[in-house]
Amino acid sequence: MQGLFVYWCSNNVLSLIQTTVLKNKAVKRSLGIPEPPIVVTTPADLVMDPVTQMTQALEKERAMKNNAKADFLQGAVPPTPPAPPASFTMPSREERKPPSENK
Repeated sequence: MQGLFVYWCSNNVLSLIQTTVLKNKAVKRSLGIPEPPIVVTTPADLVMDPVTQMTQALEKERAMKNNAKADFLQGAVPPTPPAPPASFTMPSREERKPPSENK
């Protein structure tokens, strides 16, 4: 249990040091880490984003249905599905016996 506590403490201290060092702009520049882009969001953007995503998904679904309907009306034949695997039947008891016992 003490080993776990030592691991936890040392891991957290190293994480804090790493975070503090990487927040420094000079360190970021020297390591070639780019600055994250600044994104300005308004409350309306946060509400509208899911609505926009849903609208785009619905439009995509409608377009797919319309394309399928147009293909059907033009007589396009959909690809045939692959044949199901051949059925498997268990051999009878007589068929399962070794040849020496089949007399």
